[in-house]
Amino acid sequence: MDFILFIWMLLSFVIEENPCRTPVDSTIIREIKQVVRERFDIRSFKCKYNCNSGSHYSDEVWLESFDFIYKEGNFKISNLEYLLCEEEDESINSLSEPKNLLEVFIYQREKEKQKERSMLYSSRKNIAVQTEYYFYNGKGEERNIWIDKAGENKIRKGNSSEEAYSIRLFRCLGDPRLSIGYIGIFVFPPLGKNKLRILDFLEESGPFYITEKEGNTVLWHEINFSNYGIEIYSGEKYAFEIWFDRNRDIVKILDVWYPSRHFGLEKVKSVIGDKATCDFPEFLIAEYEFYDYRDFEGGVRIPLRVVSKLIRYEGYYLSDPEVEKELKRLEDNFSVEATIKRRSLLQKTYIAETSEYRIDENSIVINQPIADDEFIAPPVTEEEPVTNRGKGIINWLNRYKLYVFISGCVLFTFIAMFITKRYWGWGE
Repeated sequence: MDFILFIWMLLSFVIEENPCRTPVDSTIIREIKQVVRERFDIRSFKCKYNCNSGSHYSDEVWLESFDFIYKEGNFKISNLEYLLCEEEDESINSLSEPKNLLEVFIYQREKEKQKERSMLYSSRKNIAVQTEYYFYNGKGEERNIWIDKAGENKIRKGNSSEEAYSIRLFRCLGDPRLSIGYIGIFVFPPLGKNKLRILDFLEESGPFYITEKEGNTVLWHEINFSNYGIEIYSGEKYAFEIWFDRNRDIVKILDVWYPSRHFGLEKVKSVIGDKATCDFPEFLIAEYEFYDYRDFEGGVRIPLRVVSKLIRYEGYYLSDPEVEKELKRLEDNFSVEATIKRRSLLQKTYIAETSEYRIDENSIVINQPIADDEFIAPPVTEEEPVTNRGKGIINWLNRYKLYVFISGCVLFTFIAMFITKRYWGWGE
């Protein structure tokens, strides 16, 4: 009995000292690992998917279609875009005889766009460009394959950085690895080397915390991300919160930072008082939502639709100058207390960027052989042409001549009104 009491007291002490921790060998953590291991047992994967994205800062929405292949960490994403060459865009034919100033403006603007694209592509009569991103053995490379009417392809080197995708290819920001069991930061854009498999993430050493939210089992885990070149927000440590529903499907992953779980609840309470909990303060960076799960051979079960959201905070809401003064003092000393205090003052969030992709279920091929050559970028056959477009006052005038013309018309009208009223008395 004394031994049991000693064990109970020891566990109580541990729980009091670490209220935001769950034992690593808990039954629920072992169960979740096993489910993840079975459902994401994917060695190779092929699919086609559509993606759209939008921004809080712009009304523009991108719509793209992609092909994706994956094998044991290597992958390739490609996008085919048909270009406007010698043929005119039929969408502006109806405005070829403008009836008012607005139609003149629209028609001239569309003609300028058509001219710019034709100047860029018509020299070789290109009809399409296929942009491909290759990620092989930890290194990323891009190729732009220009396809002309004669059937000859010109391969140019794109963005060779392993930490960036081209604007053309990834303005949509979709990354199907999220559907096949990967986790990682910076889905905007989806960097190649900054992701790892969820199972590997769960197997990495580091603290866990299990809780229930909105009827879901929520698993938080923090690991050392230094092996992935990540040192952000909390040094080498980085954490994710994974939400599992009753069927153990992942419904949400939060890229979120909790000071109480990182520094310890007592440390945070010493800064902001009893309002500190294991869930407050929080600093939400990004949110990924998973929908439309489908079952496949071998026990594989994956979501076909993923929505990614990049979160931003509107700022700090301070009404007490003494609080601001104290924060300034703490920040001058680069203290942990300043970080905790600031995070507790962040209140209102908004979605800065969003993207959604949908995988075509009929295009999915899982665990079939794929040659390594598929992930190796082909040799470059042509260098990117160098142009002086946009340089000098003449080019500037050519580019904006429509706006200059309209501004000149408005100015001329005001001058004419002034002259007729001043010297001829019109309008009196």
